[in-house]
Amino acid sequence: MKPFRKTFTNQPFKKMLTKKIAKAETIHKTDGRMKPFRIFLIFGILLFLVGPMGFVSAGFACGQIKPYENVEPQWMEVRVYDNNLEASVKCSVSPAENKFCCDAEAIPDFTWKVGKEIKAEIYDESYFTEPVSLQITGEGYDVFPLMELKKAINLNYNEVVFGGSFLLNASFEEPYTYVELVKNGERDFLYEGTDYEGEIDIGHGMNYLKLVASGEGREFVEDLVVVSLDYFEFNRAINCKKCKENVVKQNQEVDVSIEVNLSDYVEGVELREYVPRDFEILETEGRVEKYSETHNVIMWNVSGKEIVQNYRVKAPKVSFFPVEYIFRTQLENEILNEQGILVSRFFSFWKFEEKLEFKDVKRKVYSRISPEKPIVVKMDSEVIKLGLIPKRTIKNAELSVEEYDSEELKDAISYYFLDTNLDLEDIDKIFVEFRSNKSSESSLYIFEQEWLGWEEITLVEEDENYNYYQAYISPTNKIALVREEESFWDFLDIFI
Repeated sequence: MKPFRKTFTNQPFKKMLTKKIAKAETIHKTDGRMKPFRIFLIFGILLFLVGPMGFVSAGFACGQIKPYENVEPQWMEVRVYDNNLEASVKCSVSPAENKFCCDAEAIPDFTWKVGKEIKAEIYDESYFTEPVSLQITGEGYDVFPLMELKKAINLNYNEVVFGGSFLLNASFEEPYTYVELVKNGERDFLYEGTDYEGEIDIGHGMNYLKLVASGEGREFVEDLVVVSLDYFEFNRAINCKKCKENVVKQNQEVDVSIEVNLSDYVEGVELREYVPRDFEILETEGRVEKYSETHNVIMWNVSGKEIVQNYRVKAPKVSFFPVEYIFRTQLENEILNEQGILVSRFFSFWKFEEKLEFKDVKRKVYSRISPEKPIVVKMDSEVIKLGLIPKRTIKNAELSVEEYDSEELKDAISYYFLDTNLDLEDIDKIFVEFRSNKSSESSLYIFEQEWLGWEEITLVEEDENYNYYQAYISPTNKIALVREEESFWDFLDIFI
């Protein structure tokens, strides 16, 4: 059975926008304060769907946030105030180019007047911006200077160590440079300054610490979890037909068992197995993510002293010469084992080693997302925007969207892989906005284990060359934009 074809609702863009604004939660004033917005607030909808701040009324103060490294400020709260930070009005940073607009007239006990100075800043758990200011002009809307997102505490340490201490490297942003360490429930002064390096004494097993950086009446807190061990024992066993030690035949299904014996009890730590991407992962109870161009990673949350995890893979096809693939096991950041497994076709005594590098994938980080405040990614391709809408509030969500040639869909116009630390069970649905050339109409299809359709799709805008569509689809890691042609439908019959 073929996947159903699209049915477009030809709804004019202005009418659609009006309906969305009508559904959005309006801004209310209660005791001089704004109530929180729901997804796509009035200003957010206008910024996101129409464009930057070209029509905002004179009482609004707007601005833009520069991200911190790979951390996006989307949905963080900006506070706009007169002299008293506590008497402020709040608005969220829009996914549209990280811009915001706050209603300055809603500042409590504040009289909006040309020439008055107002300030803006972000103070959001681990992140902040330095205050910026502007003078009200009364002309259109006012714009704050560019605000730069900063992280108050930056940590570098090993989560798993051997012995009674660990080396802590940390840096602190001004003015939060008075540093205290919380250990065993006691809070003691550690350091004052912007850079710290020193040994911290800890006990065996699990250690739960906090680092507190304060200044000017505020403080930021970062948790540290460190495991201290005396020793560990490791064994990786492979089992399959015709397996011989660490040699397997091409296309062979292989059962892999990992055994780790630790000197001390651990709780809630992450065991990671890095598997070459040429091996197809068939079965595992762990969470699978793409790690690099060469490896996937399986992750288990483990507790205990004797830990056993199993998974099944299918060995790749190789050419005439055998190829050695490198597997790695880590407990948090500590490498427990690196081992080569040889995949052969005809013989195994003359191996051709393929060096596989472990390269980190740099995902963007979103400090806090929720059903009302999803991840929104703007793209410069056929797919214009992607939005991951979670089922619940999640901190430190990560996402990168990669475009590449599809092996499954060689006729795809564009093929995308959504690389995220979220489980598909955490995602409610995915919002997609894409364009289709009028001279060659395209359709959006989802390919994973099977072909899926969309939940709904709407024509929202058109110009001389393109039709623009919005759709909601089920959670997936792969999105293919495929031109709708008869040959494509014949192609689908191969799979269905």
